[in-house]
Amino acid sequence: MESIRPTEQLVSGNLLGSVANKEEDPVTAKIRIKIGGVEVECEATEEFLKIELPTLLSAVSSLYGEAGKPSGAEPANPSTPAQVPGRPVEIAVTTFAQKLKAKSGTDLILAAAGRLTLGGGKASFTRDEISDEMKGATGYYKKSYMNNLSNYLVTLVKSGDLVQPTNTTYALSQAKRAALEQLIV
Repeated sequence: MESIRPTEQLVSGNLLGSVANKEEDPVTAKIRIKIGGVEVECEATEEFLKIELPTLLSAVSSLYGEAGKPSGAEPANPSTPAQVPGRPVEIAVTTFAQKLKAKSGTDLILAAAGRLTLGGGKASFTRDEISDEMKGATGYYKKSYMNNLSNYLVTLVKSGDLVQPTNTTYALSQAKRAALEQLIV
């Protein structure tokens, strides 16, 4: 197995990244890729990087393409996570619930996701963050919503209102974010 030397550079078009071994663990490598305003850092085994590096490069390239789009451009895939540009809007989860006319657990999750994304500036959030926001929606929150939270989240992911970037995080889809932005204008 050939080892990655600290001075090696990845070059593809305008894509530059540096690779460095950790001295205390020779099978672990660290890679940093920067394209324009998009920067990704990854630490993994050399074998993992050899297998997954093409996928990583493709994902970084896609992120760079998305970041370079004008603000009015439509995303290529409306089920991708919403980007969070600019400053967050000061708005309470109760206000989102009111504007959504929340009457169900899924409605309240969307209100919480709207608050976290548009009011909190978070591109993605955990189940715990969603439940904490839901509990802050005075007059809308019911304890039974926590018993059904998993089912509500699955429903929202299947409907395309939420996406699940990782197994433990959720994000508003581009389309749902745009709809929530219209509500708070």
